[in-house]
Amino acid sequence: MSEKGNLLWTALTEMYDLRCEYRDLERKLKAARGTVLSGVSYDGVGGSSGPASPVENLALRNHELIRELTDHLTCLRARQIWLLGVLRDIPDAWARRTLILRFYDGKGWDRVAEELRGHATGASVRDRCRRYIYQYADEHGFPDPPDK
Repeated sequence: MSEKGNLLWTALTEMYDLRCEYRDLERKLKAARGTVLSGVSYDGVGGSSGPASPVENLALRNHELIRELTDHLTCLRARQIWLLGVLRDIPDAWARRTLILRFYDGKGWDRVAEELRGHATGASVRDRCRRYIYQYADEHGFPDPPDK
């Protein structure tokens, strides 16, 4: 396994992980916004049974989640632009489509295999794609991915 191929595969995998983290943060934010504040003691004059009112705590949590989402989205967009630049130069249509489904669209390997409509499994598609990435990186190089 080559160093260039390993760097490219790692960068693509990090982008996929970032997409998953972003979706998880979106779910947390949606859950936080939908939290019902029942059964909490609050005196209505700025005090509560704790150091901050439940509404203040929820607002602070939402603000932190929004900040994390924004940071993740900024990084994700930079990586997507980078990935599209890499993909644009891949001559193999199968590899290009597979990489788009997996790393740009964020689909799991089994779902990618289903969409390719072959008799391949997710593991076999992943292995073939990985071999291609290593070969491609060695032969053509690739631009450096953006910093995290």
